[in-house]
Amino acid sequence: EAVRLYRLSAAQENATAQFNLGMCYGDGIGGKGARWYRLAAEQGNAEAQFNVGFCYKNGTGVDQDH
Repeated sequence: EAVRLYRLSAAQENATAQFNLGMCYGDGIGGKGARWYRLAAEQGNAEAQFNVGFCYKNGTGVDQDH
């Protein structure tokens, strides 16, 4: 139920909901967590910015560029 409600709020560009969706998905489910972190980070959410950096550092849910 929480994920459904976060999705509704995230669709309205709520950065906190986007960050929370990232937390729900984490680094599983095809990297969906990184996508939501990125959206929240673009809106200035500091925790999401940190988590996006962590995703890039570990290559989790992001494209690799060798």
